[in-house]
Amino acid sequence: MVSLLSRASSYGPFEVIRPAASGGTASVFIARDRSTERLVALKVLEETGDPKRFDREARILATIVHPNVVRYVAHGIAQSGRPWLAMEWLEGEDLDARLDRAPLSIEQTLHVARGIAEVLAYAHSRRLVHRDLKPGNVFLVDRDPSQLRVLDFGIATDFTESGITKTGTIIGTAQYMAPEQALDVRTVDARTDVFALGAILYHCLTGQPPYRGASLRELLAYVVQAKARPIREVAPSVPAELAALVTRMMARNPDHRPADGGALIHELLEARRLVGRDDERKEERDEHERGSSLAGDRSLEMHA
Repeated sequence: MVSLLSRASSYGPFEVIRPAASGGTASVFIARDRSTERLVALKVLEETGDPKRFDREARILATIVHPNVVRYVAHGIAQSGRPWLAMEWLEGEDLDARLDRAPLSIEQTLHVARGIAEVLAYAHSRRLVHRDLKPGNVFLVDRDPSQLRVLDFGIATDFTESGITKTGTIIGTAQYMAPEQALDVRTVDARTDVFALGAILYHCLTGQPPYRGASLRELLAYVVQAKARPIREVAPSVPAELAALVTRMMARNPDHRPADGGALIHELLEARRLVGRDDERKEERDEHERGSSLAGDRSLEMHA
């Protein structure tokens, strides 16, 4: 990482300020654009990374203009030969960090669902599938679930592409992976992303991912062969309509899921309407119970 910092001047117009994060294949730095003085997130490929995939991520991100996707700024190759990608700098935390503390409320979960579904509708209309939706790739700007950005299109692909991934290769994150993606990554389509979003929402509502295992092999076996524990069994307060939609998003058969991000938005709107109706009914019941309790108290006072 020190060697990368020493070559800060080689990253186009960007001056590295300090490290921000480090992963297995890339490091991220806070950097400043010398021409505008704006901060950017500068992602630099490590020697262990795949230059072709990194370049693919940069080129895909450059074509995406959506308020819920991290904004592309520039990309290039440093004098050291390391590819780099500059994106807007965001303050806040990722959804993974947020869920480490506690589940989201129903309202917060619906915000996350709608925000990501809008990204999927945009991407799927362009025949693009993300393939790695997970809490760590959802950033909450200022820690606000209603202000999110989807990150990391590094393994995104076109529905119709073949040959980018070899047979037998596991691509994605197992805890949020659809069964068909675990079996053959080349078979993924829009419904694979719908499943992943369903798994994220399951985690938001219950406080735990839908699948857990002691090893990757065990985890993948659960993904391929088992069903997640019913949402309302884990979190009984989740409205039945919302639990039913998330369960259908995670259907093992892709044909039983919403077809794509656009279809999912319509179903989320209906679920929100039904949840709102249930909330109104609950308020009416609570008000009635409060009125009955008050009337009972008055009756006791009169007989005292």
